[in-house]
Amino acid sequence: MVPNFVSFYLQYYGNDYFNDDYYFIDDNEPPLIANEEYYAMDGVFGLHDDRNNLEKNIEFYKDIIPNEFLPIADMPICRAAMLYA
Repeated sequence: MVPNFVSFYLQYYGNDYFNDDYYFIDDNEPPLIANEEYYAMDGVFGLHDDRNNLEKNIEFYKDIIPNEFLPIADMPICRAAMLYA
């Protein structure tokens, strides 16, 4: 089941794009991706039928990420930010 805040976000703000200078800062030790302390973000997945469609991205990443994770945003070089579902 998708948490309420995610459902709300998808309905009202999904399919949005980030500014070019928007980054996710990784404060994990060690970083989640080796040698990277921050990651560029391209856009948030949503319900509209475009490049950032959530359903299409779930299908695309289904053999790449574990089932307990939900892809929520696009990152450069075929990566996705994920939410533990």
